[in-house]
Amino acid sequence: MTTSECYTCGMEAEFDALPPRERIAHDRYWRVAHATGTSLPGKTYVVQFAEAEGFSHVHFHIVPRDGALAPEHRGPGVFGLLRAPESERVTAARADRTALALRAGLAEQAGRPS
Repeated sequence: MTTSECYTCGMEAEFDALPPRERIAHDRYWRVAHATGTSLPGKTYVVQFAEAEGFSHVHFHIVPRDGALAPEHRGPGVFGLLRAPESERVTAARADRTALALRAGLAEQAGRPS
């Protein structure tokens, strides 16, 4: 199910023009995108919420976590890094580099070219 009221689903209409950070991996059913407004690049935790207005259907969030993550930002505390001040956010360029590296790694594991 997609809806134009949902930011993530609304981006499907622009799929071919999306930057790498918006289409790390995809198939007929899924599209993996880097989070916006976060100060944390990459991915590890998997979380699902469907309560925010405009996101009332299933979206899974894969949230970064590395060994240097402060204790207060582990587990659900990682969401404290969302909506970071502009000066602390992952830049679009860094998100794109991260997305391309993830895409290449996924393709390598699957045995196909990225």
